[in-house]
Amino acid sequence: MYFPFLRGKQNELIAIRDLNQQGIMSEQIVPVIEPIKYSSTLITTIEAFIESKKSLIVVINPVVGTFRNDLEENEGYFSQIIELFNSPFITIAYYMNGNSEEELPAIVQEFNVSLEEIAIIHHDISHLDIYETVFNDLKPKYNFIPSATEFRVRFTNLNAVLLTNPFVKRDRNADYYDIDEPFSSEHRYYLQQGFLGFSDYSIVGSEFLEGGFGAMAVALHIVYVDSQNNLRVRHFVSDSNEDRTDPAGKLSEALVKLAQWYSTTEDDQLNTVGLLTLLKHNEAGTSTSLGVVKRLSIMHHIELLDNILFPVTN
Repeated sequence: MYFPFLRGKQNELIAIRDLNQQGIMSEQIVPVIEPIKYSSTLITTIEAFIESKKSLIVVINPVVGTFRNDLEENEGYFSQIIELFNSPFITIAYYMNGNSEEELPAIVQEFNVSLEEIAIIHHDISHLDIYETVFNDLKPKYNFIPSATEFRVRFTNLNAVLLTNPFVKRDRNADYYDIDEPFSSEHRYYLQQGFLGFSDYSIVGSEFLEGGFGAMAVALHIVYVDSQNNLRVRHFVSDSNEDRTDPAGKLSEALVKLAQWYSTTEDDQLNTVGLLTLLKHNEAGTSTSLGVVKRLSIMHHIELLDNILFPVTN
C-alpha cells in the first residue's frame, strides 16, 4: 500500500480530492493529511472521501500550523471534526510525543475509538517507552516509522508503514537546473522488509513553509520510472531567472522543457491525468498558477505509483 503524506495546503488537498472524484486512485492508495489549519477545503475533501467510501487518514495533532488551536478555539469546528471522524473511512493519525500517555486516552474517549483503530506516527526514538506503556500488547492500525534502524527492527511485521523524505530540498529553484536524480525504491522492497506499506511527502518534501516571495526561478518536479523500476525525479527549470518578474513566462519556459523531454520518451506510465494536463497547458499556451502546477505534479506522482504498484485495479 502507498500512503502519500500531504500537508493540508489547499492545492495538496485538491490534488487528492480530484484524483478521488475522477476515480483514478485505487483502494491501495490511502492519503494522509496533516492539516495546517481548519478550512472549508479540508472539510470538503474529507466529506468527498467519505461519500465515495474511500479510506483517508487525518492527523489530529499536527506538528505544524494552527489546526489544533483552531479546534480548541471554536467548539463548532471541533464538533464537526468529531462527526466526520466517526466515519469508518476516516482513520485518526497521532504523533507520539512526551504527553501521549495523557493525550491518547483523551482522544480515545472524545472520538469514541479504540487504540487499535488509530494510526501512530513515530518521529522521536525517545518516545518509544511511552508507546510501550500506552499500547502494551496492543497494535495500532498503522505504525508510521522513519527509516532509522531502531524503528525498522522494532516495528517489522507490526503494521508498519515506512515514512521517508526522498525529495532533495534545495535552497533555490534555480539549483535544480538540469538535474535528474534518484527519488525512491521503497515501492520495490517494502513487503519483503515486513512493512504494510510505504509513505513519502511526494515532490513537496517534509519541510513546511507557509509561503514566501515570488520565486526568481520556476521549477517543475516530475517523478518517473527508470529501466530498473526505481523512481527518479527530473527537474525542469526556467531560464530567465535574473529577477522575480514574469512568473507566467518563467513557467512557460519550464513547461517547454517538460514537453520536449516527454516527446522523447516512450513510457505509457507517464500518461497520467496530472502530467497530461500540464502538457495541455504548454500546448495551448494557457496560463496557470504555480499552486495548480504543484497540484498537478502531486496528482501525477500518486497516479504513477498507483499504476506501477497496482495495475490490475486500475
